Amino acid sequence: MSATTCVVAETGNMSGRGFRGAGRMGRAALAGLLIAVGFGVIAGGAGAVAPTPPTGCIGTTTTFTQSTPLTIPSSGVVTSTLVVSGAGPFLADVDVQTFLAPFRVDLIDVTLTSPAGTVVTLTTGNGPADANPSTFNGTVWDDDANPGGQLPYSFNNGMVTEAPYNGFPPSTVFSPLTPEEPLAAFIGENPNGTWSLTIRNKPSSAGSLSSWSLTLTTYPNGPPIVTSSFTQASATAIPAGNNVVTSTVVVSGAGPSLVDIDVTTFLAHTWSEDLRVTLRSPAGTVVTLTTHNGFDFDNVFNGTVWDDDADPLGEQTYPLPNERVTDNLYQNNTLASPLTPEEPLGAFIGENPNGTWTLTVNNNPGFGSGNLSSWTLNLDTTNGCGQDENPAADFDGDGDSDVSVFRPSNNTWFVRDGATTPFGVAGDIPVPCDYDGDGDTDVAVFRPSVGGWYVDGQDTVFFGFDGDTPVPGDYDGDGRCDPAIFRPGVGGWYVKDQPTVFLGLTGDIPVPADYDGNGSTDVAVFRASVGGWYRNGPAPVFFGLNGDIPVPGDYDGNASADVAIYRPTVGGWYVNGQTTQFLGLSSDIPVPGDYDGNGTTDRAVFRPSTGTWYGVDASPVSFGLDGDRPLPLPAAIRQVFFP
Repeated sequence: MSATTCVVAETGNMSGRGFRGAGRMGRAALAGLLIAVGFGVIAGGAGAVAPTPPTGCIGTTTTFTQSTPLTIPSSGVVTSTLVVSGAGPFLADVDVQTFLAPFRVDLIDVTLTSPAGTVVTLTTGNGPADANPSTFNGTVWDDDANPGGQLPYSFNNGMVTEAPYNGFPPSTVFSPLTPEEPLAAFIGENPNGTWSLTIRNKPSSAGSLSSWSLTLTTYPNGPPIVTSSFTQASATAIPAGNNVVTSTVVVSGAGPSLVDIDVTTFLAHTWSEDLRVTLRSPAGTVVTLTTHNGFDFDNVFNGTVWDDDADPLGEQTYPLPNERVTDNLYQNNTLASPLTPEEPLGAFIGENPNGTWTLTVNNNPGFGSGNLSSWTLNLDTTNGCGQDENPAADFDGDGDSDVSVFRPSNNTWFVRDGATTPFGVAGDIPVPCDYDGDGDTDVAVFRPSVGGWYVDGQDTVFFGFDGDTPVPGDYDGDGRCDPAIFRPGVGGWYVKDQPTVFLGLTGDIPVPADYDGNGSTDVAVFRASVGGWYRNGPAPVFFGLNGDIPVPGDYDGNASADVAIYRPTVGGWYVNGQTTQFLGLSSDIPVPGDYDGNGTTDRAVFRPSTGTWYGVDASPVSFGLDGDRPLPLPAAIRQVFFP
């Protein structure tokens, strides 16, 4: 068994399947089309595709291979195992490659079981109805293998259940393919441990498994999640006969990166096997929910929740499972729910979900009729990984910190290569943060005289008093910054709509950040007199001297904030457990931020005397005037050291 690694930086017998897609076109037409799309000659050469990672999520991609051959007897069950070790604890994507050569692939069932016990079916009885041992001999199984396939279609070459297998030479390999159940069911699990590939073989189909591999993309931590739902309640009639109808839902205000999606359909129909249903995202990706499943039964999808995680324990032993759309024991006028879709909804992961989604229903051949009364998208989205949902001062939402200042002399916000925004009055404290969870930093001020939080384009919130220190952050991990204040006289942390926490003494400096990498901001203070970092719960860390400026940040890119200080006397950047670096003069203002968008905090300073930024680019950047307040520096630290 072997493993190779690279780092990827951000920048569920009787099946109810009906048709299989075989024999729908002439052999010559099929061959010509498949060659045009690259099918039939891909043997071990198709690469796995990982979704685009959310902002700040640094993925490591590793391939693990089991190269010990396994003989497949003419009937029975055999299992091959592969041990994964050293991978990150949060699985973000998994692809499988099989070098599997049974005499008849349509007589085998293949499942993959994770160390956590989740079972995903790769194929059950798919393939040509004759001898072709090469069909899956090199196949890459990938949720993202088939981004097209919009209805109406005669066959769908990227789906294991719908590919047109018949009429090709025995050497033809079909790859890549979407599996019969979504590999996305494994997302979020710890992949380290023993994985099992199990093959259930029917009589007269002996063969071999020469090798198989897993390509895993993992993160150190999962990103914080925000859940939202969007419903189309306007009914759409589905008349009898072969026809196509569509219905749309517009998503707005969701996070910029999709982590999970479930679909609920209230789809009544008098001949369910007629139905072929696809979902198209704003990015154009198409996923098939069902094609010709449900026999001639009525209304089996009238309330179905389509969920990649619907069948976590589906086994190869029968009677059939009840959570896989292709292998469900349907009953007339009985809702089948939840179901894993025929194509993985995981194909949408990593896309921006905002925009128009389209549900397409093809009534084919159209023996029955029905009605789509409503349908709903349930979305889990994120703004990214790390101690903030987006980097400090990321006003344009592009994933990196922007060189930017607030000018108290005229209460104006200046962003390099961005907008100039007059906002605020004399005495206001700038508190930029992502208050609406849309992935970019909002222009905002705290007005001590009235305890008001004023966010450009949003409702004003009154929370706090004169003398309080503003400490905005995402304390509940919902992807939005919360108005919050630290009251030095009592050491009180007051977060809007959350319980009060008491931590700190007079003279302590509030240093909120996500120190444990769980996606929410932690209450913390730096006590300069003893160099102590105190959090609510963990033991204190002693790091720093009196006169040092605390500059917590994710300097190693592990999605959690590091204890760090800037020592003005020597221009030293001291990060706990890391090498010291020197950048800056005694009069410089530290401005840590992720200026290159690589998911790690960069050491940088602003020199007021010349309006120059150092460390934000390959060369010094001139932006700002003496007296300006650099915005990447957290509001609390800016107020204490550079009011």
